[in-house]
Amino acid sequence: MDNRYPDDWSSRSREIKKRDDYTCQNCGAKGGPKGNNELHAHHVVPISDGGSHKKTNLKTLCKDCHDSIHHNDKVAPTGKVGSNNSTSDISGDAVARLFIRFFAGLFLFGGVLLAYTWPLITLVGLGASFYDLLYITDIVSNSSFLFVTEDPERPVMDFLPSIIGKEWTLLLENIITSLFIILGGLIYSIMGIGMYNLSHMGKSDEEKMRYSKDSFPLKHYMWWFEKYYEIKGNTENQPTGKIRQD
Repeated sequence: MDNRYPDDWSSRSREIKKRDDYTCQNCGAKGGPKGNNELHAHHVVPISDGGSHKKTNLKTLCKDCHDSIHHNDKVAPTGKVGSNNSTSDISGDAVARLFIRFFAGLFLFGGVLLAYTWPLITLVGLGASFYDLLYITDIVSNSSFLFVTEDPERPVMDFLPSIIGKEWTLLLENIITSLFIILGGLIYSIMGIGMYNLSHMGKSDEEKMRYSKDSFPLKHYMWWFEKYYEIKGNTENQPTGKIRQD
């Protein structure tokens, strides 16, 4: 296996440090323009174990943490911090959270609203829809993986500039996966509209109102969250999948 570093390693290392805000991802030590600690770009999965030099497999560590991980036997070359380039924070869980945030954001603010077609745009119907929307937002914002990030003190809606900013780069780097997610969200939205219209033919406004409390999009939106937790083996703060009826 070729253990040589790529020709652009110095610039790649600078990008990783800037991406991670010149902060050791292990102990929080600051370097570059924000501190006096020497920073290294560390391979999350070692090259010897099949890892790559891709930015998605790199994170910033201070020299002490890096040396400790490598038992002082080898330190990857580093460059002077100062690049204007940047990319996004990424680990296995971070990728999962990012794509779930993106899909959920698309679906919540697109699919759910689209699913309530013009028959529901009445004062009563719109009120019920908006109530459910706020309730779902409250559930997912407290589930520790969607709208809030690693910092629980950040406001719920901070995910918007986060996606538009550094994490948008990750979506571009994984454009094929991103397109599938976007396409899936659009198809699911169309399915929601179709199922709504088919199930509401000939129904009264009162029946439509009751349906909005346990609607096709919202039920399956919560089911999607539960499948994520099932796959991740995480049951803490798991959503119930039930829409509040009060």
